[in-house]
This record gives sequence, structure tokens and C-alpha cells, in this order.
Amino acid sequence: MITIDSITSDQLAEMSAMRFSPNKLVTLLGNPYSSKEEVRDCFLHTLRVIQRRVFGRYDSTPIKHFSVCESDRKTKPHIHSLVVLDTDILPIDKWMILIREVWMGTNHGSGLSLTEDKYLANETWFKDVYELEGVVGYCVKKSAGSGDDFLFCDRQY
Repeated sequence: MITIDSITSDQLAEMSAMRFSPNKLVTLLGNPYSSKEEVRDCFLHTLRVIQRRVFGRYDSTPIKHFSVCESDRKTKPHIHSLVVLDTDILPIDKWMILIREVWMGTNHGSGLSLTEDKYLANETWFKDVYELEGVVGYCVKKSAGSGDDFLFCDRQY
């Protein structure tokens, strides 16, 4: 039987093997009537746009991330993404503004909870990662269910 603990352990082992050490947990809300697939596609588009803006059109440096989309009867589709934001390239506040701007410009992204106040953002949608096991468990919490409320988006280590 697959459990959240086994999924979390497998993900942590993979992340460790790839030396993936995210510094932010980003949560982005989708529009209420969008599907998980539409929100996922907009999120992947957002990453591509950000990658081009930060690293340039011809640089293939990926934005390292592990991302899932979830929704159920009570919640709208939303993204949880563990991401490495390189502060040598861009200050963390600029990353936050760029993510917010690009996400809000997509067809299925909502800016409802995306406050620009860096202290509020760090408590809501743009959180620091201190303890990886708990954050990975939070991201995959719905993955052992029927699959109707969980959609793996992508990972790039």
C-alpha cells in the first residue's frame, strides 16, 4: 500500500540524490473555474517566462523546482512548488515580484492572495523552507488518494 510517508520518503531520497535544496515554498491560486490541468499548464508557462527573463532567451539554465497542483470540492486548483531561487542572480524580493507579475498575467492564474508585502508574503504564498521533510509531506499530502484532487506538475533538479 502506498502511503504519504512512503511517497515523502521516496521524494526526499530523490531530492537528496540530486542535491536539490529549495529555499522557497510558493503557493499560487488558480481561477475558480479552471481545471488542475489548465492551472498546471499556466504554471509551467510561468516558469518558462521567468527563466527567459532572468537567464535570457538562449540560456537553458532551468529554474529548479518540484511542483504539484491540487484541488478538491472545498478548494480551488492551486500550485505548491518547492523552488530554488538563485539570490546571486536576482534578490529574493525581485523573484517574488516577478513570479507574482507573470502568474497574474496568465489566463488561469489568480492574484487574489499574492500580496506584495514581503512579510505577509513570507507567511502566506512565498514561504521560506526550513525543514524539507515537512514541506515535501505537505506538497504530496493528497497524492495517495484517488488522484482526482492531486496532479503532479513537474520537477527539475
